[in-house]
Order: sequence, then structure tokens, then C-alpha cells
Amino acid sequence: MVDEEDEDNTTARWQTPDSLIWLITSRCNLSCRACYVAKRFASEPELDTTTAERMLEEALDMGVEYVGFTGGEALLRPDIFQLMARSRARGVRTTVVTNGLACTEEVAARLSALGVEVYLSVDGVKAETHEMVRGRGTWEKVQAAAARLRRAGVKFYLVMALGTYNAAEASAFPHLASSWGARAAIYLPVMPAGKARQDMALTSPTLCRVVREVEREAERLRFPVWLWCLPFAGLIVRSPYVYYYSCRACTELDVGPTGEVLLCDVLDVRLGNVREGLARVWAKQAKHPLVRALAEPQLSSPCLDCPVKEECAGGCFARAYLMKGDLLAPDPLCPRVAASQVLERRGKDFGGDQAEVGA
Repeated sequence: MVDEEDEDNTTARWQTPDSLIWLITSRCNLSCRACYVAKRFASEPELDTTTAERMLEEALDMGVEYVGFTGGEALLRPDIFQLMARSRARGVRTTVVTNGLACTEEVAARLSALGVEVYLSVDGVKAETHEMVRGRGTWEKVQAAAARLRRAGVKFYLVMALGTYNAAEASAFPHLASSWGARAAIYLPVMPAGKARQDMALTSPTLCRVVREVEREAERLRFPVWLWCLPFAGLIVRSPYVYYYSCRACTELDVGPTGEVLLCDVLDVRLGNVREGLARVWAKQAKHPLVRALAEPQLSSPCLDCPVKEECAGGCFARAYLMKGDLLAPDPLCPRVAASQVLERRGKDFGGDQAEVGA
């Protein structure tokens, strides 16, 4: 039986979204090997400016405190500055993800004038690594973009899509970010969506090793590092320079380029469309049984007795779905989950259970 006070707290938590992650276009001026967006939305028309502005105003009226524009290449939308100006006029923190190719001096100046922050995608500390992912000539262009942003006084951050192809360079990334004038180095593990293949994703042991190396470098430089989509990071790191979070609360709106409201911007699980009216579609999302199940998971072993279960809540459900085919499964990259699965396989191989193989 659900306690009435608990029900009231749950309802209040889902009354309004706290952030809007807007995959505003699937168009791009590159064809990156690890892109999670490519081929997912190309056949459908994107929101026109009038509809996009109306949706954004609805989100702001609902009390959204953060708007993040991404893509594709978000700066290719002709109306992107109109939209960013609307959120900034309401005092809302606004960011944009870019590969830097469209970041001219004029663009940098406009971003600075609006107070928009930038996530700049850089996939290595060497030109050959970055260009292996993003194409020939992109290294010099992203360096130039960083320099323009720095000169214009724009707050920007470097983001590395962390995979098998650049893991060896991950520990040097904070130094690169610092030397370019970025505010932090950010890591986002590659997930097998869009063009990204499973063999590009790191295994749990490799990820844990890389994260520890990154933590040591963050400590040495006293430079902030952010870990996106790694809510179990508290099992690995202790440094005050390393930040991580969980999105399990499901209090954000993920909107695709055609207006579809997504369970996560990495997944093609659609909960509605903003053309229905944002308040209506949010109410539908908040009541959806799958959303409730993800936000308030019924944890099982090895999560049940985990020291970080309250902040992690089972980890990244998008990765669980993409790698295991089960939204409600525990995060396969978590070291505790990975270890338990190894023990389970060994138990089956030896014809016993986990206790018999030292679980």
C-alpha cells in the first residue's frame, strides 16, 4: 500500500520538469563514427520555428531551469540564436553542444553576448585520434573554435565521447582542456546507438581503470572533471574535483528534432509529441508506468546492498537497454554488476551457484 504522504511527494516531484534537453536537429556538417543521432530522425520533418518557439515558451512557463541544445550540429539551425535568446531572456542557464566547425568569430561573439555556455566535442588529445572519429582537418578547426570562444569570454567545456579508440588518451584530456581555456573536462561513455557500434564501448574493467587515471590527473591539476552517464562513479572515485550525477529521477524533458518526447535522447522510446501541448505531454510522461518504474526502481542484487544505491538507483537505464535489452536491468558498466555477472557465468560453467564460486 502506498503511503498518502509518499504519493503526494512523488506527485510534487513530477509536477514540472526541471530541465529541457533538446536534440534540436539531426543535421550535421560531419559524419562522426560514434554519433548516436545519425540515421535516427532523418526521415521526419523537424519542428518549424513557430512551433519550436511555442514549445520553448511552454517549457519556460512550466519552470524549466536549464535548457540544453544539442544535435546533430545545433548551430546549423537558422533559428538557434532566436531560441537561445528566449531562454536567456528568462534568466535560464542555456548551453549548446557543437563540434566547433560553425563557431566563427561572429558566432562566438553572439554566444558571449547571450551568456550561452558551450560544450565543445573533442575526441582525443592527438590530431590523428580526433580526426579518426570526426574527419580530416577537424582538429585544427576545433582548436580554432576553442580559441575564439576563449577570446570572446564564453564559458566552454571540452567533451570526450569515451570509447575503445581513445581510452589511452583519456588521462591527458584534463590537461588539454585546461590548456585550451575550458572550464572542465567532460567524459561521456560511448553507447551503441546510431552509428556507434558495440565494439566501440568500453568494458567495465577498462572504464574503471580509465576513470581512476582521470581522477589522479584531476587531483594533480586541481582541475574539474565531469562524468556524464556514470551514476555509479561513487564506487570508483573520491576526489572533490570529479563530479557525476544520476538522471534516474526522470525530471527532465528529452525532446527530439521532430518534437517527439523521448524517454532518453539516446533511445527511440517515444512518450508523446510536443505538438500535443507540453503540459499535456509532460503529465502523460509523469504518469507513465515505465517512467515511474525507472524513477523508483525495485532494486535487486547487487544493487540492493550497494553503498551508492541512493544516488545511483541502478545506473543508466539507456545503457541497460542498449547493451542488455532490458530497461529495468542494472547498469552493465557498473563494476559491481559486471563482477556479479562474471560470478554468475562461472557458477553456470561449474554447475553451481554464486556461493560455490566465492560470491
